Amino acid sequence: MIPDGAHTSTLQRFLLKSLPVTQILKHWAGVRNLEWKEEQSLPPRILARLNELGWLKRDGGLLLGDRKRCRAGLIYRHRNGNSVTSHEYIRDLKEHLRACGRRPDDFAIFRPGQLNLSHNVEPGSQPLFYLFWAPERPPLERLLGGKEKLPFTLLAEGGPDTAEVQPKKPAEPASAATSQPFSVSEEHAVTAEPEVQDIPWKDQGYCRYALLGSTRGNRSFKFFIKYGADHLRVFLFSSKEEISDDFLGSMFDALGNHDDPVQGYLEQIRVAAPRDILGLSLSLSDSGGLQFCGFGLSPILIRYGSRARKLPDLRDYYQNFSADRWRVSRGRLGERDQILLCPASMLESEIQELYSRLEQSGQRASSWMRYRGLGKALLLEARPFQS
Repeated sequence: MIPDGAHTSTLQRFLLKSLPVTQILKHWAGVRNLEWKEEQSLPPRILARLNELGWLKRDGGLLLGDRKRCRAGLIYRHRNGNSVTSHEYIRDLKEHLRACGRRPDDFAIFRPGQLNLSHNVEPGSQPLFYLFWAPERPPLERLLGGKEKLPFTLLAEGGPDTAEVQPKKPAEPASAATSQPFSVSEEHAVTAEPEVQDIPWKDQGYCRYALLGSTRGNRSFKFFIKYGADHLRVFLFSSKEEISDDFLGSMFDALGNHDDPVQGYLEQIRVAAPRDILGLSLSLSDSGGLQFCGFGLSPILIRYGSRARKLPDLRDYYQNFSADRWRVSRGRLGERDQILLCPASMLESEIQELYSRLEQSGQRASSWMRYRGLGKALLLEARPFQS
């Protein structure tokens, strides 16, 4: 944090306000053991995505200096076990920029997921956030007065005091097509589960889902479900230790806004295969198409009238192939087929034990999972699909 009373003299304020933003950011990042890259130094695929947004478009010629709509750069760090969260860094940087004479509407901050940008700059690094700021006029033009401003659309979509700090609460669904992320473990956690003949199901058009087990278990875990009229997407993360909100926030940003969240999760683990946090990303379409990528966690498939079996887990064989050969898994569900997503990995004998109890009743299977401390699992059952 900036100490109280810093940059208070008139001369200091004038000098700091005259410094290029890039110089301020480079110094700020260096003091905090972070890395800083301007847009021209970013990898081509990241720069291409930024250009797609249209914010870096040049509106003027070279004669009158920099006439880009805005400038951009990335703050990232090496994976060295640093426990400081992105939120804390963002808050610190905002205070620093304001102390250096910059106004809140001079810059905007986005996490990578908000821009559908999950790529890392270099191996072993973690992107924290992108910073956009108003282009700076040449010294002569500054003396003549006036200043450049950020594009209004950029500030409206993610200004310095909006989504990168607090995630938006999901809106009430206006129709079946509304995407609504929510946390299963928060919405359905209870201290005493009622004894009923079967588990309660919830309908979601072309499928229905139910919850088995209990939040009490040996692992920390978090589900996210995002559904629309033609898809159902599920993200699951699990660990022996507590999973930080910063990790969950950045992963949900990266996957929840990705055009293909299953492929997006594969991109994440290609950059850095997780050690302590197991994960799974799954997508089910209204035509029955299923695709998923699991690392340490794998869906359990129960075909109607057949026995249960574990689907491929990338962690079981990824070391046998180069990263460019890793693939997501694809298949198709038929009516009344079931998929079970559990935060704990199960042995083959446990899978068959669970299947046997599930055949008797959902409540028996749920009680068995509570007894084994496997956490709370999500059970999906396919309904008639669109042709």
